[in-house]
Amino acid sequence: MGVKEWLWTASGEGFCLFHAADTRGRVELETMLGTEFAGVLSSDDFSVYNGGTITAQQKCLAHLRRHFKKVLGLPGNNNA
Repeated sequence: MGVKEWLWTASGEGFCLFHAADTRGRVELETMLGTEFAGVLSSDDFSVYNGGTITAQQKCLAHLRRHFKKVLGLPGNNNA
C-alpha cells in the first residue's frame, strides 16, 4: 500500500533482537544500540552507520567489492 517499513536486527551470542521502524535513520540505530555501542557493527554501506560513536565496523564485503570495481574503472595507470 505504498508504506515503507524497515526491519532492524541486532544479534550476539545467545540472542537476536528485531525492531520494526518507519525509518532507516540514525535515531533508529541509536534506539537499538544506544549512543555508546562497544561491539562490532556489521552493516551495509548506508551512510547512517558512519560518523557515530561506534568503535569497530565490519562493512558488507559485496559493497566493498563494488567500490573496488569502481576504482579499477577510474582513469589512470595506478588503480590496480
